Amino acid sequence: MAKIRAAKLAHISNISRPTPYSLDALAIEQLLELQRPQLQLRYYLDRAQYAEARVLFSEMIKTAKYPLESIWKIGVEIISKTTPDDLTDYLKAVYIGSSESLAPITFNVYIDQLMLSENWELALEEMELLYHRSAFHHPILLRKMAICAYSLWKISKEKLPETYFQDEEYDVDDFAVSRYEKLTRTTSKYLAETHKLYKLDVEILDMYLTFLDTATDRSKKEVISITLHAFKENPDRYMLFYLLKINQDDQYFKTNQLEARLKKSGSHKVDEMLKFEKRLQRIFLIFLTQLENNNATKQFIKLVRKNLFKRSISRQICEAYQSSLAYQLMRSSHDKKIRRLAKNIKRDVKKYLKHNMDDYDSVKEEEQLEIKREEEGEQENVGDNIEDSIPSNHTMSLFEKYLKHPLFDDE
Repeated sequence: MAKIRAAKLAHISNISRPTPYSLDALAIEQLLELQRPQLQLRYYLDRAQYAEARVLFSEMIKTAKYPLESIWKIGVEIISKTTPDDLTDYLKAVYIGSSESLAPITFNVYIDQLMLSENWELALEEMELLYHRSAFHHPILLRKMAICAYSLWKISKEKLPETYFQDEEYDVDDFAVSRYEKLTRTTSKYLAETHKLYKLDVEILDMYLTFLDTATDRSKKEVISITLHAFKENPDRYMLFYLLKINQDDQYFKTNQLEARLKKSGSHKVDEMLKFEKRLQRIFLIFLTQLENNNATKQFIKLVRKNLFKRSISRQICEAYQSSLAYQLMRSSHDKKIRRLAKNIKRDVKKYLKHNMDDYDSVKEEEQLEIKREEEGEQENVGDNIEDSIPSNHTMSLFEKYLKHPLFDDE
């Protein structure tokens, strides 16, 4: 009898003999070796053991196994808590070691740190070297260059000989005189370029007008008229109060229309409102500092969102928020509620810009639906507000307590 050979079908696998899968023990061990220091570092940070965290972080850096994009912010927190004087050098090292995509971000943080420490000259030199490169050619950087140049100009002005602004002769070879004249040209250039882009920036306008008082022949009225034209297209409350204030001494323009806007807003006390706006900006700076130092709680962020980004938002606050790392810092938090608040604040800013800026692109339909759902959720959860948890015998809110702090004294 002929033997019948079973046909072998190549596409059918033999389930009785499954294909063996080998586990790469070495790869798993390497992965665990990378994860152990990360878990230990998180343990130290959660318990504010920054000295131990610094030692571990330094060893992790030396291994060169961890991508800089993932850990440089942790280093900022650790160094700011242990040796704050070393933070500038650390940020410069981070910027030098950054990839092409990360370099603009880390450079921006490095410059901010130089400006916070009032190292204006080094900050200006660093920006001038890179500003003409496409990756760094950004209006935010131009604004910072103008601020640094103006600060250096003010310092050099104080060092001038007393005879400089008088009819008497002075030594043209004097270092203080030559430095002042050089900085006058630099400041004039950067402030003029910055004002073209930031016509409604009160800080830049105030610097420019102060500079024009003594430095150049350009008319202050000409600069103010440019701002007025931009103001009519995109009204801004903070700029409104500032324009009315500077117009009290010198009549640069007719105030009828602006006073009508002020009357419509329900306030006639220009000085008090200006002071309040400055306090709001200081609140924002404290908010940003708390985020950078990893000290911002969800209650504090919720409070700032309610009183700053929803009740007292302005173009100035929006621009400061967009040019900072506040959103990225909140999104990198381990707390889900803080990450959710980051999304909510981002929507608040976009919503304000959409309704108050003609040149702002319209918000996408999906974002509009999210904003609507967020507003409905807030109406349903009114009890979640911070102020609702304060006992009724308190005569002032938490936000008012921040404003009463000596840090906000304008005198």
